[in-house]
Amino acid sequence: MLNLEEINSTIKKLEDGETTFANCEKLAALYTVRKHFKGEEKQSRDSDMGDDVTTELSDILPQYKKYCEAKRKYKQHETTEQPVIFAMANVCLEIKEFIKSLYSSTDMEAERDQIRQMVAVLPEIIG
Repeated sequence: MLNLEEINSTIKKLEDGETTFANCEKLAALYTVRKHFKGEEKQSRDSDMGDDVTTELSDILPQYKKYCEAKRKYKQHETTEQPVIFAMANVCLEIKEFIKSLYSSTDMEAERDQIRQMVAVLPEIIG
C-alpha cells in the first residue's frame, strides 16, 4: 500500500529528473494521488480550502524552476525545445490549479470579482 511519504519521495525523484512527457504523465498522476491522500488527513472544510490554496501555490515554484532549467539547457543547445514546452505547460497547469483553488476558497462575491478582474486583464498583458 502506498503512503504519502513514498508518494512524495517518488514525486521528488521525478521532479529532479529529466523533463519528459512520460515523467510529466507520472507526475500528474502522483499529484492527484497525493492530493487525495492529503484530503483524507484534513480536518475541516475551511482548513481544506486554505490548505488546498497553499498546496497549489507551493506547487508553482518547483515547476517554474524546472522550466528555468529546461530553458537554460535549450539556450545552451543541450536539448530541443520540446522539454521547454512541456515544462511551460506544467507551470501553466499549476497556475491554473492555483487560481481555481483560490477562487473555490472564496465566500464573498467581492473576492470572486477581484479574481475575475485579474483574469480579465490577462489578454491585455499577453497581447
